Amino acid sequence: MNAMRALFFMKQYSKCPNCGNEKVAGGEGTISIEEDTFVRICKCGYRIKITELGYTNQN
Repeated sequence: MNAMRALFFMKQYSKCPNCGNEKVAGGEGTISIEEDTFVRICKCGYRIKITELGYTNQN
């Protein structure tokens, strides 16, 4: 994933849209950026996976 697009998603999903949690360490949640995917997981169960082709919202 290109760096500018990854930064955009990091800003957009830094705060969980479900519960408002902004933490991503210590069991609070995770952000993972790989070659063609961005994944945000929160302790509340919210999960979104965005690929170069689109996104999958998995609550």
